[in-house]
Amino acid sequence: HVRFLLENGEFDVNVQTGGGSTALILSCKGGHVNFVEWLLGLGGVDAAHMDQKGLTATVRCCITIPRVQTVQNVIEELLVAGICEGEQ
Repeated sequence: HVRFLLENGEFDVNVQTGGGSTALILSCKGGHVNFVEWLLGLGGVDAAHMDQKGLTATVRCCITIPRVQTVQNVIEELLVAGICEGEQ
């Protein structure tokens, strides 16, 4: 359903939850590698956005996903998109 809305231009990819999370942050936090890749392919995703706690999608991924392989896969997608290069 989310893909349908995004692909049909009826949804802002950078819309935020009450806590300031975006679709990218939630996807990274949940370890949804395919959705992260798909979102990044849409263009216009604000990967530098920070939630209300000051955490980006990259940081959320690293601190919330228990499986190392999933973290590596998500970070790889972010690196391919040029997202992680400037983060500290």
